[in-house]
Amino acid sequence: MPKLSLTIIAISLLFVTISCKKLHVKPDMGNNTDTTKVDTTKTDTTKVEAKGWVQLGNYPGTALRWTFGFSGGNKGYVIGGQYEEPSGHSTANVFQYDPSVDKWHQLNDYPGKGMGLMAGFSINNKTYMGTGFNYSTNLLYSDFWEYDPSKDTWIQKADFPGGKRQGAISFSIGGYGYLLGSLLRTKQDLWKYTPATDQWIQMTDYPGTGIAEMISASVNGKAYIGGGTSMEEVVSDFWAYDPALDKWTKKADVIEPLYNPVTFAMGTRIYVVGGIGQNLKFRKAVLIYDTATDQWTKAEDFKGQERSAAVGFVIGNTAYFGLGAGSKIAGGATYPVYFNDFWKFNP
Repeated sequence: MPKLSLTIIAISLLFVTISCKKLHVKPDMGNNTDTTKVDTTKTDTTKVEAKGWVQLGNYPGTALRWTFGFSGGNKGYVIGGQYEEPSGHSTANVFQYDPSVDKWHQLNDYPGKGMGLMAGFSINNKTYMGTGFNYSTNLLYSDFWEYDPSKDTWIQKADFPGGKRQGAISFSIGGYGYLLGSLLRTKQDLWKYTPATDQWIQMTDYPGTGIAEMISASVNGKAYIGGGTSMEEVVSDFWAYDPALDKWTKKADVIEPLYNPVTFAMGTRIYVVGGIGQNLKFRKAVLIYDTATDQWTKAEDFKGQERSAAVGFVIGNTAYFGLGAGSKIAGGATYPVYFNDFWKFNP
């Protein structure tokens, strides 16, 4: 695994200083189909969903990285992010995606202060999110908000008590939300949020080596977390968390060290898409972890360009993925590139 100095972590991986106008690493680059059955007596026009990756209409806003995404009520939502321009500003835009018509609709802006690298979770048809970094102010934040998609309304909740942070990972289990880790922090603290009382309590620290931008998903009452970046390297250890016991259990390592991917949970399986891997290469590979067998395998690669800092969510049995940042080579030099393309994936 490549060793990374604290300077590289602070500059090459985080992209958060005021002078950060571009990516400082130079990674290597590497419609729906309707199936109609016909016989001599009748026509069956039943639609069969295409397997694998299918490109959809583009996200209508500016190309972004480090947005926050979630699903609810058969719709998807994309919030905030950083857009590509010399000043590297943030956006508070909120867009709703309707997969039935492949259309986007703009909603009320996110009122939180941190507009990129936020953390959050969905509980009882509402989404709770906050913390993050604001590229316009160059500051970290700890404010937290409740969003009701049915009303398109925001309500401020108690600040996250673990301190201002960015790049934390989060999940929800059993009506509670959990938030863990942060870039530029050495303590892998885990916090539990109760929506009914608007209170946070600290739980047992994460025992893994990653501190931020990790794989995170919940399946059958347990959370599965791992990979990510430590203060010195990109890591691959993987753990299960049982909230009923407040206990961590070591699981099979990720096939390769990686950080900042998009993670989907479908059935007993967890799908890990993109991110940055060994030698700081942007990835397009899709990894699968089966929680029932504790085994990792590979799926069909993502069909778009390699990227990290993308966004995704699951609606029904379909995963949706897009945006993010990668790189391009022109004239022998490597340049950053942001994306606004959007895709769906049916395993």
